[in-house]
Amino acid sequence: MKERILNIANILGAFIFLAITAAFYFLPNIYYGTGIKVLGLAAAVLIIFLVCTVSNNDKIKKAKNILNAVSVRRVYVITAAVLFIAQIVFVLCIRYTPVSDGKYLDIICRNAADGRDTYFSLDIYHTHYLERYSNQWGMFLLQMLLYKTVRAALGYVPKLTAPLAAVACMQLSYFLMYKLSDKIFDSNPKKLLCMAAMFFHPILFVYSCIFYTDVLSMPFVLAAIYFGICAAEAAGKKRFLLFSVLTSIMVGVGFCVKGTVAIAGVALIIYLFFKVNLKRALCFTAAVVIGFAGIVFAERQIMYSADIVTCEGTQRYGFPLSHWIMMGLTGRGGYDNDSFMFTYSQSDIHTRNKACREKISNTLNEMGVTSFAKHIFEKLNYTWSGGAYQLTWQFRDTPDSAAKRFFGGSIPFLCMAFTAQNILILLMTASFMFSAVYRRTDNSYIVRLTVYGLVLFLLLWETRSRYMINILPLFIVIAVDGLCLVQKAFIKQKSPAP
Repeated sequence: MKERILNIANILGAFIFLAITAAFYFLPNIYYGTGIKVLGLAAAVLIIFLVCTVSNNDKIKKAKNILNAVSVRRVYVITAAVLFIAQIVFVLCIRYTPVSDGKYLDIICRNAADGRDTYFSLDIYHTHYLERYSNQWGMFLLQMLLYKTVRAALGYVPKLTAPLAAVACMQLSYFLMYKLSDKIFDSNPKKLLCMAAMFFHPILFVYSCIFYTDVLSMPFVLAAIYFGICAAEAAGKKRFLLFSVLTSIMVGVGFCVKGTVAIAGVALIIYLFFKVNLKRALCFTAAVVIGFAGIVFAERQIMYSADIVTCEGTQRYGFPLSHWIMMGLTGRGGYDNDSFMFTYSQSDIHTRNKACREKISNTLNEMGVTSFAKHIFEKLNYTWSGGAYQLTWQFRDTPDSAAKRFFGGSIPFLCMAFTAQNILILLMTASFMFSAVYRRTDNSYIVRLTVYGLVLFLLLWETRSRYMINILPLFIVIAVDGLCLVQKAFIKQKSPAP
């Protein structure tokens, strides 16, 4: 019975990824025309077919036996070193300049590190930025601490500080991917394939220089899931409590950086209630909830006690959560300047909340069922289309260079990203579908449940493709799982009858 209940998420995930696939291929794409979509689909299917065909070859089977004897740790160390060198060269070549919220936080943190007025040089719409956006407090505290530390050591904050911090985050994420793959997969070839996919994924490589919540929260998502699985598998009470506490810290701090990290905590709580005894499940839940609440409370106390923000300021300038739900119902569900000005023009947070809730109600009433369903598909298409994850937008203020022109929006690079996105979507859909049929609720289930939760959240919230960067490594884990399942089914179909 427990397995059947857990399998509901596999079934619902299969349906929603079929919807994502339909939106991806059949709705107009803001980046590519029909011809490119057909070629992208053909390339993805061809690559998957070739992998499945080649893997059934006797010589490849012998190579798999060799790979099973390879030290995954040694491969990780070598590839991490190579990746680090490539990232440093890329950072030096690209000279990334932050945009939008990343730019505002960079200015605010530099002001704080240099002892200037917090909002010095910001335009009128972004003064009182921290009072307006409480969801940026965790990012602000970590970035400010980084800048103050660097300034104390060097006397100033170099422009490369944030990009190099992004490289560190990506390196830590690569390490955690190596550790997580050991918990998810049972053979070296699968683990190595998982690491290789992250190593070669063009978007993750380019995002190595973009220091913002999307990258900074990535290690917290991976670490939360890794420690959660360790807690579920822990034999002794001490180890169980240790991993439960570590999970709560990752979820709590990660949530302060980017709210979607909490989805991993919810997925783990659900999983443990069905996989371990009730006492352990309750202890794990208590640890996560108490740790989460304590860290969020501590964040608020630091912001208020250090006089960075005030209660009066957050009441006067703060945006309510309903603002982002309202914005998510507008057009494609992404950022909308008219929605921002609508909320901005209200007098205080209570008036804003009331106005946003009324607009949400009116919008839903005007939409009706058919228009709402169309809106959902457009939102899915906007979130998942292209596979560039808003890189062209991210690099708009970066100084012109050959590196920027190639990685910031060149046709060859966008085609690489689009092909990678095709492969991910097809294989994730396969993973959910096969898992639903076979009622798979092993450790990979937590990853699927987290991704499924994020998809649902982005249907409710204001959405952008870059909001998925922090769990893109989880997409890779599911895609590798899907490839293994497709390969298994393919080989079974090709096997001669006895």
